[in-house]
Amino acid sequence: METRRRDPIPGSSQRGFVGVEIFERVASTGGKILKVERTEREPAGVSDASEILVFTFEIGRIAVRSGARDRSLAVDLIASREELPSGLVSANEEEPWWRVLGAPLSQVSLRESDGERSIRLQFRPDEQHPRRVLLSLEEGGVRATLEADES
Repeated sequence: METRRRDPIPGSSQRGFVGVEIFERVASTGGKILKVERTEREPAGVSDASEILVFTFEIGRIAVRSGARDRSLAVDLIASREELPSGLVSANEEEPWWRVLGAPLSQVSLRESDGERSIRLQFRPDEQHPRRVLLSLEEGGVRATLEADES
């Protein structure tokens, strides 16, 4: 299992974790994804993005949203149910999440293209037909895209 330290995502959580470190902690334990929720409202003009995505793993909840000050993704650890944003709906049966539910998070990395940073989550190890999901900023919202198989 690979868990390398990466550069932090600008504008990320102020709770002692920076950027993808929260996801890296989950990957280091092989934490399985149990549930994905999203805000019901979509950012203006973007039909396949959500304002906030909330991931429930065996060891806790993580929220990903657009950063307040700059064009970045913000990652927050959700310590209690009271901290969850209102208006969440299940995304479990939506693409790409139905493909990875129950799978362990095995790798996390940052991608950068044209100055835009995104988070790449790999579910299942390389030798077990992994699925890779890219979380990127899209017009003030978070878009999740399943990457094509590399085989």
